[in-house]
Amino acid sequence: LITPDVAALNRQGISIGNLSAVVATGQFSSTEDIENAVLRTDGLTMGGVAEVSVGQSGGASVSRTNGKPSISISVTKTAEANTVTAGNAVIAELTAIENELPQGMSLVVVTDQTEYIEASVSDLTMNAIIGSVLAVVVVFLFLMAIRASLVTAVSIPLSLLFGFLLMRAANLTINILTLSAMIIAVGRVIDNSIVILEVVYRRLQQGEAFLPAALGGVREVVAPITSATIATIVIFAPLAFIGGIVGEMFVPFGLTITFALIGSLLIALTVVPALSGYLVTRTAVAGAGSAWYLGVYTRTLKWCLGHRVVTLTIAVLLFLGSFALVPLIGTTFMPAMSGNMLTVEIEMPADTELAVTDEMAGRVEAVLDSHPNVVGHHVVVGGSSGGGFSALLGGSGVGNYASFRVNTSPEVETESVVEELRGELKALVPGGEVTVGAVSAMSGGLASDLEIMVRGDSYEDVTTGANLLVASLRAGQHGEEGETLGSGKLAAQMEEVNRLALMQLDEIELELEAVQPQLTIQPDNAKILASGLSIHQLTLLNQEFMLMQIGGTVGQAVIDGVSREIFLEGVAGSLTGIETAGKLLVGYPTPIALGDIATLQLGEQLSRVRRFDGKLSATVTATIGQEDIGAVNRAVQARIAMLDLPAGIEIGMGGVAEDMRQSFSSMFFAIGVAMVLAYVVLVVTFRSLRSPLIIMVSLPLASIGALVGLALSGRPIGISALMGVLMLVGIVLTNAVVLIAVVNQMRREGTPPYDALVEGGRTRLRPILMTALTTMIAMVPLAVGLGEGVLMAAELATVVIGGLFSSTLLTLLVIPTIYAMANRVPRRPSSND
Repeated sequence: LITPDVAALNRQGISIGNLSAVVATGQFSSTEDIENAVLRTDGLTMGGVAEVSVGQSGGASVSRTNGKPSISISVTKTAEANTVTAGNAVIAELTAIENELPQGMSLVVVTDQTEYIEASVSDLTMNAIIGSVLAVVVVFLFLMAIRASLVTAVSIPLSLLFGFLLMRAANLTINILTLSAMIIAVGRVIDNSIVILEVVYRRLQQGEAFLPAALGGVREVVAPITSATIATIVIFAPLAFIGGIVGEMFVPFGLTITFALIGSLLIALTVVPALSGYLVTRTAVAGAGSAWYLGVYTRTLKWCLGHRVVTLTIAVLLFLGSFALVPLIGTTFMPAMSGNMLTVEIEMPADTELAVTDEMAGRVEAVLDSHPNVVGHHVVVGGSSGGGFSALLGGSGVGNYASFRVNTSPEVETESVVEELRGELKALVPGGEVTVGAVSAMSGGLASDLEIMVRGDSYEDVTTGANLLVASLRAGQHGEEGETLGSGKLAAQMEEVNRLALMQLDEIELELEAVQPQLTIQPDNAKILASGLSIHQLTLLNQEFMLMQIGGTVGQAVIDGVSREIFLEGVAGSLTGIETAGKLLVGYPTPIALGDIATLQLGEQLSRVRRFDGKLSATVTATIGQEDIGAVNRAVQARIAMLDLPAGIEIGMGGVAEDMRQSFSSMFFAIGVAMVLAYVVLVVTFRSLRSPLIIMVSLPLASIGALVGLALSGRPIGISALMGVLMLVGIVLTNAVVLIAVVNQMRREGTPPYDALVEGGRTRLRPILMTALTTMIAMVPLAVGLGEGVLMAAELATVVIGGLFSSTLLTLLVIPTIYAMANRVPRRPSSND
């Protein structure tokens, strides 16, 4: 590095072009050779007007892996490639390459997504197997017949195989989302087979021969199970039109379940009736008797039909009361799925030299080396101010930043390591800021949880507004109260909620582009032409202007056998005023004062201009230390509202808050459209408007259990949970459809309305309980949330299990009650039972 001394240059009458020309034409083997380079005939040397040192030039960066110098290489697969296949191929190639490397060199894999994907697929596959076995066990417990249970067991792999074939045709790959969809489908694909098997089984119990029982059973339920399956499929249609992250993630999810359900319907209508003749033995059928639960249900149903207003009132109160749990449950975007990886970022003051930042990074490396749960780390010093993964792959040469990617032991929780390192590293970098955060395994590195944009037309106003916001958030972070929201108990409770939410903020940072000295040179062409500079000097003039402002590489030196660039640093940062700048000489060998040929301005400008929607912007970021992100967002909005901002300054929420707003809006839209589509399917099936409306009542009943399930499991309402609500629209309708279908059929055959309701409920009780329990039990492994990649599906499974539980129990009682009220069915049977 050559660092010119402006005062010495002016005093000795040496131009920047002179320094550049001497270096460009010389040969150097040490820094002493450069220092002793003669600038003019009187013996003045480079060392007399500049400092010569060995270091990193502006725009450079330092990369180390596990404390050793390294070069970062990123390998990205093509869009159509399989991640695991491509990743394993790269690893295999690295092994071959490493054998050919010189001694002392090695290849270290810093990030490998294939490990996480393979572990996730393995865990999800095991969950699918466990769920399938549990579902078959439920069928056995209801029928107490091993062979009959095997009929439904066969339908699971056949339905899933059909689904995988359709996935192949649609170019869908097996990943965490599509495999989760298949696991969720395990409980649903068995439903159609259970309904078919149960009706054939019941007819055989009543003494029918196999062929009439099979054909008659299929005719009895083909319409309701087909319409219920179609209603479940059409609910995914809105996902294809809402776009964004919801569409990107859940369209393949919905297609996967759709393909499996199509397969399950075909298997249920063809294979299951045929197999029931071979696998359902006459001995097993003859030995089956009435279940205890049938008598309990009959008595409860009759009570509800006799106390309709009370029954409906209880259902409404349960429905409304469940929403009181929403504030306790909280809202989030997506569950954090750590992949045993975290980031550490160092930010020093804007004018910090790269060597100083590198020293601070070395201190952090020493802590990481000694930490028992850190298995590897990679750092780039001088990387992008944006930090994160991009910085680790080269950065943009900002010397006051350093970014680490740290791999942790898979046996420990990454969040616990994050908390430990925050405490250890906080005071390790004097004058700088250190942030530590976990990396989401799904995204490869998400930004901070909280992101707020401060926008305006003036850099000073943006800076003022951003600093006010940061000060307010940091005050809230330490528990200080904000503006009074009003009087009364409710207002006091809201203030306390906001205060507690803000205390969950960590790592509050202001990303504001630093200003740097800027020498503006406006050449005067007339003066330049009259200056006497040669044509050659004129052609080099713009290059000299650039060297003055930002510096540049001007030559090469071979030191200890290694070729190094010679970088001449710019002088704009050391100028004290226009007068000093005007005395600087340009041109070689005939120098001339810069002020004689140009108009000069010396000021400050942003090192990089950051704009958002056409306005200057600053970003305030923070991590959120709780799952209820919605509460934190509301508390932050309250703080923003109380700020006294400069005129023209706008503050808007971005990051996860904006993602939540857009995604929640999209999901609510999809749920609404799905309900309309499901209703249309039911209207076509029943050729009636009244019966489908009665069936649709089962949907709000599902929200009771869904919200209770989230509250009991401690999981907030996120996108996955809303996807579970969307699925419930299709799933819970099945029970109501088969129940109302048999009631209508009995009434058409002449059964009195009251008797049709009671007998219809008794007839459909066993298949409804079987289908509901198999779906819920099959999802238990997912709801428990054990294993890699399961957490996103855990929210969904929790919602489905809870919603299906409440809707099944209430559907069996409330739907007949509403049916009786809508059709004015007498409160007592027309004849004795």
